[in-house]
Amino acid sequence: MRKTTVVFGLALVAMCSITAQAQMPDPTVSDMQMSMYDIGALKAGDWVEYESEAYGQKYSLKYACVGIEGDTVWIEYSDAGLAMMHKGTAILVAVNKTDRKVTKAYWGKPGEKGKELKVAETPKGDGSKPAEAPKVTGTCKISSDKCSAAGKDFDCEKMAMETSVMMSGTEYKSKTTMWKSDAVPFGYYMDDKGDWKKAMGDIKMEGEAKCKGGLVKMESEMSGMKSVQILKGIGTDAKQTIQK
Repeated sequence: MRKTTVVFGLALVAMCSITAQAQMPDPTVSDMQMSMYDIGALKAGDWVEYESEAYGQKYSLKYACVGIEGDTVWIEYSDAGLAMMHKGTAILVAVNKTDRKVTKAYWGKPGEKGKELKVAETPKGDGSKPAEAPKVTGTCKISSDKCSAAGKDFDCEKMAMETSVMMSGTEYKSKTTMWKSDAVPFGYYMDDKGDWKKAMGDIKMEGEAKCKGGLVKMESEMSGMKSVQILKGIGTDAKQTIQK
């Protein structure tokens, strides 16, 4: 009787897990999902994969440029959200080179026909006065450094930041160190006409930064909690796996 009860219990747990996954809502895609990346610099086949550890959890992130058609760049990606809610799936998006906005999105398992997802538009301002921005101060030290990841040594731009954010009378201190390399795709987008130093506000800069190149490694610490993201793999042979 006990054996039957245990088997039934395990079967019930499995059924609940399957039901829970089936009830999960479809993933969401914003039109600005890829705006942080330098889409125009990507070449067909470029891909990067990262391993991250935060709050005691480990997960992987992968971004791949799987095709370029005129001004449209096709990117497939998988992240922590998909890993937790829709294991074994990926998202394929069409991104405009000029404004870096997502115009189409498909979701599914590699090798299968994807489900087309609605791309959510970023809300526009209503003209009301924006809320007071938090006060950010600190230092950012720029230097050249080498960083080993994915079995390779990269010549990097190192940015070591120590910041303090004051919000509602409470101070939050954090430390973040990033290593970026021109040899790594999916670098962050920087407007050549923009003043990135001005964007840093009251953070004191030490050294000159290019602010370009893809991430090799990032270490962060805030309120005693540490996180690490490091390059796990890199290549130029990415292929589209989600069918449109």
